[in-house]
Amino acid sequence: MNGLSHKQARRYIHANLDGLLNDAQRLALETHLAGCEACRIESESFSTLTTRLQSEFHERWDAQDGPSQNVITNVQSQTRRIAMSNKVSFGLRALAGIAALIVLGFGMNILISQLRNFSVASNSTAIPDNNMPVNSENANKRLLAFTKMENGNTEIYTIHADGSGLTNITNNPAYDSKPFWSPDGKHIAFESNRSGLPQVYVMDANGSNITQITDDEDAYSLPMNVNDGGSNPWSPDGSKLLFLQQNPSDGTWTLSSISITGKNKRSIATGKIQLNGISWSPDGSHIGFILNGSQSTNENDFVPEIYVANTDGSVPWRATEFLKQNEQFSDNGFTWSPDGQAIIFEAFWQTTNPEWAIYEASMDNRSINKKYSTNSLLNEWHDGIAVITASGGVFNWLNMDKISGTLNPYQNCKQADTTRSGSFIQPSPGGNWVTASYCANRDLWFYWANANGTETKQLLNSPIFAKENVLSEITWSPDDKFIAVTMQSSNFNDLYILNLEKSLSDSSIQPLKIETVYFDGPSWQPVIPEEIVVEETTQTPLYDGLIAFTSSAKNGNLDIFTMHADGSGLTNITDNPAQDVSPSWSPDGKRIAFESDRNGFRQIFLMDVDGTDLVLLNENKDKADQWIGEPYDLGLNIWSPDGNKLIFYEVAPGDEDGMLYVIDADGENKKPLVYKKGKYASPSWSPDGKHIAFITIENNMARIYITDANGSTLTNVTKALPSDETLYPRRYSWSRDGQSISFVASNWDYLLGRGYGTTSNYKWTAYEANLNDNSLIVNASANSQMGGYWDGTYFLSGSAVISSSPEYKWVRSDGTSTTINPIEKCERVVDDNTGDYVTGYSSFKQSYNGNVVIGAYCPNGDKWLFLANSKGRIIPLLNSPIHIQSAPKNAMNLWAPPDFVWSSNDEYIAFNLFSAGKTDMYIVNVKDAQKNPSHQPFHMTIGNVSLHYSPIWQPVP
Repeated sequence: MNGLSHKQARRYIHANLDGLLNDAQRLALETHLAGCEACRIESESFSTLTTRLQSEFHERWDAQDGPSQNVITNVQSQTRRIAMSNKVSFGLRALAGIAALIVLGFGMNILISQLRNFSVASNSTAIPDNNMPVNSENANKRLLAFTKMENGNTEIYTIHADGSGLTNITNNPAYDSKPFWSPDGKHIAFESNRSGLPQVYVMDANGSNITQITDDEDAYSLPMNVNDGGSNPWSPDGSKLLFLQQNPSDGTWTLSSISITGKNKRSIATGKIQLNGISWSPDGSHIGFILNGSQSTNENDFVPEIYVANTDGSVPWRATEFLKQNEQFSDNGFTWSPDGQAIIFEAFWQTTNPEWAIYEASMDNRSINKKYSTNSLLNEWHDGIAVITASGGVFNWLNMDKISGTLNPYQNCKQADTTRSGSFIQPSPGGNWVTASYCANRDLWFYWANANGTETKQLLNSPIFAKENVLSEITWSPDDKFIAVTMQSSNFNDLYILNLEKSLSDSSIQPLKIETVYFDGPSWQPVIPEEIVVEETTQTPLYDGLIAFTSSAKNGNLDIFTMHADGSGLTNITDNPAQDVSPSWSPDGKRIAFESDRNGFRQIFLMDVDGTDLVLLNENKDKADQWIGEPYDLGLNIWSPDGNKLIFYEVAPGDEDGMLYVIDADGENKKPLVYKKGKYASPSWSPDGKHIAFITIENNMARIYITDANGSTLTNVTKALPSDETLYPRRYSWSRDGQSISFVASNWDYLLGRGYGTTSNYKWTAYEANLNDNSLIVNASANSQMGGYWDGTYFLSGSAVISSSPEYKWVRSDGTSTTINPIEKCERVVDDNTGDYVTGYSSFKQSYNGNVVIGAYCPNGDKWLFLANSKGRIIPLLNSPIHIQSAPKNAMNLWAPPDFVWSSNDEYIAFNLFSAGKTDMYIVNVKDAQKNPSHQPFHMTIGNVSLHYSPIWQPVP
């Protein structure tokens, strides 16, 4: 045995292809190859292919008197793929005297250990005797995407699992490769040089609607498509992709993410990044990758380290940093825990007494925990089950260190000579196993095992003859029904598809074989076509989630921006030295009204969504300030439903009170809605466009008035309200038909102000004011603070806006109730100023559809969010808090709750948080958060001061 381990030898083979070895390293490699036939075959296969590619390059050069850009790009690209495909492996070598080699500890672990996929086991385990998954007909229709070489050109093909429907879905003279299915199984991301340089594209499952995602400025690449436990450039929600860009000057790579709209490109990391092992966490909140951790100045040294970063590239963490001295990550990939809060990986301690260990690195406290360790050759660890290699190459399944199952993968090998034999094992998504073994005569046998190895079965009664092939990948389908096996060689490559259900019941059934596939690993469709059809029939219309908001992020000047809910398409649509604030969407979502002081005082302007066609609404010669008000509060809007009129508030110079006006959208027909100046708030149109409502303050009591659309017949719809009750909070909502107004009123302010109120005589009441007969209907009443009412259910809160009360309670018409303590997650801390305990506060906002978002604000800076539907079903919107690092530990930080803003279809919530002299805007995708509370909100800093301007959602078309 020479000084190189087999894994080191394979790295040297790859580096040698790029001419990166020095004389000493080349000598060490040649010495190793002389004594290792398996590594020698691998080296020769790579060298032969590289020679063939170079020959092709020169042929095209000579024919064209110089190379085309496509030829150069593709030869470099394909050679790079070969050099970086370090997932090609031979499996475990059952060499004579293996026990002695273990004691010697000379790196034999990496040759034998092929722990490449620590996928997370489910509770369902397939068993041979009639317990395989059902619905075989549908399963046969699942598609497999792969790259196939035809006439020297690579194309992307799909085929059904049963071998039907082989289709070239790219069919383009360019080099198309690396197919990756989107999580919903409807789209495929791939790499192509059809624009001249390698770029990232997305197409539908049938090859239609091809869209270029990256720009043409540089050559971009998708990660390697290998079965390493989750490598996939698609984010779990299908909205983003990861891609790589090589930096020719130093050979490093930059890993970036981009929205599938081609916008919002973000750099995640730069360095010697391994091209495989790049993946999103299951909750989409983190990105994991393997980066060179070597401090050596030798550019050829590569010490693999696992890094985890937030999706914006911030706060990268080296998850392998706590490994002990002489212990290193085995470079066999890693896997995520189901909740995305931890990663699992294998490490090797290379001493005279070698040790293999499985670690779990936690995102929460940035620590690692040893899950399992052994002095035997560890192949895989899966959901508490370890698979080790015993004497003679036998696989042992260990459950709590007790042998639960055994399999001899060489049982069918007929020749005693095992110098060229080896084995391979791969766990499935459902916790089952497939093993493959080479015999010395090149026969390749396959076996199946359940999760703990108590049941094993031979899959084929005759072997696959491997010829020159080397087993590269075993890729399980998501339902555990099929495996795709990739066999690579110097001149040809084969893809086999095994139907496990059939093979387990009849081992005479032979696998489907496809020749001349490319090096990229195949990709199984996550969702079968029937499931896609069902989803499409129930799918709601696409809502882009465009939001308008005020920001001072550009040079400290207040401007209006628009942006999609995923953070893409950020656009400054005013971009003016003036202070432009308070956008308000027209009902059709095509125009925006806003306030600006660009003429020296505040006036209202209108513009298109992109900021063009800017017009002044009203020529105000008196230089009175004009205000838009509070649009979109529980469905309120200053625009008339037909978009032809607007309401605004005007305050003359020197006055504190103002007037409400209605005006045509073309600036004509300005009319007052009130008879005298006053304090007016929340003006809005009824849904049918026949009335206008607003709140006025009379003797510190809030009342609701309505008027006809032309400003006549002013009516106090709260006239029948008891004199000691006021709107609390100062909000109301229109019924869908525009015939009534709902609100909550209370005597709390009145009694408290007079100093004789007690808990027993406080009262909150949910009212409905009918516009037809001016009647006032009591829907519900309570002695606790009522937050809102919806269709027979009311909810109680500590306060209508902000509260230190521990509970929110939903009371339904049948008397049942649901309670939540939103601040129970807050830790009790001591106020830095007073020394008293501070527990936290909460706030809420009800949507126009009856849903409620609740925010809990903790004194340590944590912000928690919860969602309740109109009947009080409560779920957390986030399973980890939004945290403001610089939050002081005192109550002063808590008295600035955000004004939650719901989109009109309740799919999104936006809000601003103020801290440490800056404002951050957060956007929560409610639909995604309900499916997966690990979903994290998008956020961005919109100002270095506190900005009290609420963001506004574009109406749903």
